[in-house]
Amino acid sequence: MSLAARLAVLVLAAILPLVAALAVAQRGLYRDQEADVRAEALHQVRLLAGELSQLVDGIRQIQAVLVEMPAIRDGDAAGCTEILARVVDGNGLLNNLLVADRRGRLVCDGVHQPADLAPYTVADRDYFRDARRTGAFAAGTYSIGRSTGAAVVHFASPIVDDVGRFQGVVITALDLEALGARLDREPWSVDHATLVADRMGTILMRHPDNDAHVGRRMPATLLALLDDPEPGTADVSGTVDGVPRILGYVPPAANDAGLYVGIGVSREEAYAILDRANLRGILVILLTGVVAAAAAWVVANGAVRRPVQRVLAAAERWRAGDLDARAGIRGKGEIAALGRSFDALADDLQATLGRKEMLMRELAHRTMNNLQVLGSLMTLQRKSIVDDTARRELDEAAGRVRAMAAAYRNLHRADGGAGSLDFARLLEELCASVEGGLMPEGSRCVVTAMPLVLDAATAMPIALAANELLTNAVKHGGADDVAVILTPVGDGSWRLTIRNRGAPLPQGFSVRTARGFGLRMVAAMADQAGGALEIASEDGWTSFSVRFAPAAAREAGARGAADTAAAPAPATSTTS
Repeated sequence: MSLAARLAVLVLAAILPLVAALAVAQRGLYRDQEADVRAEALHQVRLLAGELSQLVDGIRQIQAVLVEMPAIRDGDAAGCTEILARVVDGNGLLNNLLVADRRGRLVCDGVHQPADLAPYTVADRDYFRDARRTGAFAAGTYSIGRSTGAAVVHFASPIVDDVGRFQGVVITALDLEALGARLDREPWSVDHATLVADRMGTILMRHPDNDAHVGRRMPATLLALLDDPEPGTADVSGTVDGVPRILGYVPPAANDAGLYVGIGVSREEAYAILDRANLRGILVILLTGVVAAAAAWVVANGAVRRPVQRVLAAAERWRAGDLDARAGIRGKGEIAALGRSFDALADDLQATLGRKEMLMRELAHRTMNNLQVLGSLMTLQRKSIVDDTARRELDEAAGRVRAMAAAYRNLHRADGGAGSLDFARLLEELCASVEGGLMPEGSRCVVTAMPLVLDAATAMPIALAANELLTNAVKHGGADDVAVILTPVGDGSWRLTIRNRGAPLPQGFSVRTARGFGLRMVAAMADQAGGALEIASEDGWTSFSVRFAPAAAREAGARGAADTAAAPAPATSTTS
């Protein structure tokens, strides 16, 4: 085989693995990006559907109160008008509130005087017939209010007498213009659009360009999604404005409001960065192939062996995982150009891998944000719960979510998200949260902690255990201070102790006899971290300790544990 042929074979052997690696990496990036876009679209549409469900549930609750009022049940037009007017004036989303008798004739509403309502009837409206037929709350579809002339969607609750006979309905007209203004948010654009429709496929709200679409029929590709039983995602080309999008949707059957909700992200926006990277990769591959082939056939003497060997050596180092490997060939000629092209290809491939790492960091950041949003939603939901036990359990669940969010935040902050965190700092943050939210004024949460760096696998369960024990200490300790102590034990393990003054534990108390969920969860978290839960009650103090062994502490943390005797006194901090 000629030297030129041998050189050609060597060049191909060096280039082809890199081309394959680039192609595989790019395919993987496309898959990961599409999965992220679909997950984010489904997450956002679930949040929007939940917001609409809460809105409709609020209407249901208002109507449940109104149907029991004597003025409305007895058909007192004057009294009924006064009541409905006050409710309409206090809610900007309501276009009108109306009461109709058993034949559908309007008795009163919150906008007009009773004498002005004589010409109007709702007997032919679907919500009136559904409420009369089922005897339950009924949702209507898009319509134009006969007494107001505004675009609305109606909801009706039946009025029944003492023996259960149908007497009429209370009707709420939800103003679609006000609804569109409320849901008009900054992200909505040509690339990122949202749509809400009734169960028949008539558009109730669509951003952007809400005014141009309300009252129109959805395209056939979207109408086909109305009968789906569960939320999902889809690639849709026939959208309202013709822009192909990756769509997350919640069909009427999966939405308490009985509405279709969809959020779409344009494919062009989702893949713009990857498409540019793919084009650059193709250009680099073509350029490299042309230069390498020319160099192999033109340069056919012994002087080319060493540069070619350097290129091959760099390729082997790349395959072994050394992404900083470069040929580093200087000078003129085809072989030097081949070396420089190889380095350019390596730079582009390394940049592509860097973008993938960026996407992974973004995923971790979104996880942290989602935990924070979940905690906030629990806090908001708490305001609408009357039962004290349910409120307390929701508070405890929100505290656990906040503890996980704090651990994620510290993981993301330490080393740019390298997978480890300063656990003493996390304890201070948890203590500050509990003191500011649960402890009475003047009480303190005191943290005494030796420096300790933990990996995520150990930090997460111990953080959840710490939050649960802190909550219990505040709950059962009254206005007394709470002490949090983190110290090494001496055999490579550590002990986290949370102490408070309060009533002593019952004789023979143990985790196995505890009836609450919290202590069982703490014991499970301690077991997950390779440790155990210890309980003591003496001299007016109740102590709960979690003894654990770090699975993968940093070298600095390990030195701190080994040199405890020579280390300075542990730092003590309070959050007050």
